[in-house]
Amino acid sequence: MALCADRLVGDGTGLGDYHLGLRIVRRNAVASGLIRGRRFAARGEQHHDDNQVHAVHWTTSVLCSMLPVRNVAQLWNLPMAVREILRIGDPRLRQVSVPVEAFDTPELHALIADMFDTMAANDGAGLAAPQIGVSKRIMIFGIESSPRYREVESVPTTVLINPEFDVVEPGLQGFWEGCLSVPGMRGYVERPAGIRYRGRDQYGEPVEREASGFHAIVFQHEYDHLDGILYPDRLEDTTRFGFVDELAAAGVI
Repeated sequence: MALCADRLVGDGTGLGDYHLGLRIVRRNAVASGLIRGRRFAARGEQHHDDNQVHAVHWTTSVLCSMLPVRNVAQLWNLPMAVREILRIGDPRLRQVSVPVEAFDTPELHALIADMFDTMAANDGAGLAAPQIGVSKRIMIFGIESSPRYREVESVPTTVLINPEFDVVEPGLQGFWEGCLSVPGMRGYVERPAGIRYRGRDQYGEPVEREASGFHAIVFQHEYDHLDGILYPDRLEDTTRFGFVDELAAAGVI
């Protein structure tokens, strides 16, 4: 996962002499850059019209595409817009979220930027908007490596809005899931092994993929949040649920 923080200032190296856009507003060229997927626009020599910011300097964008969110922020000692994560017991986590109707808006881009900051600051593999108190059908996920899940495969960085999915492989796979809203705990949950999901990104562009393995687990875990479901609700065997430290000491995880 790689994102760039905004409001960078010159640091004497030449790399920090360009603003890197995280809070993206394409309309009216209000923002300082453009992110789409893993592409990063760096503000250097540029011109803009009514709808786009056109960036021609890519040195910093190449650097940032190789760095995770947290590392970029630390590199220039930047603050991150980290939201409070609701914990199990908060009734807002049990609400069924409502669909997003307007795409490519300043408010939506700002929310997604905050979600990525919050996920990165907590070493998460995914985050759903209800976890930060926003009852909208928005999820993000993506992981290259994580101290919380050391042996899982990478998952592409994804923004998914108003998602839906179908099961394409009915067999089940089990995993010791964790959740930023259930801190310090893990539980063994079985879910469909293969799925096809679809939705839209923050620009309203369609997203559709097939997923298996950890990718499928992360999607289904985050999708549950949109319907007010937390992974402990999925436990078939409540004895396979406990604190991470205790489970690790017992050799379970």
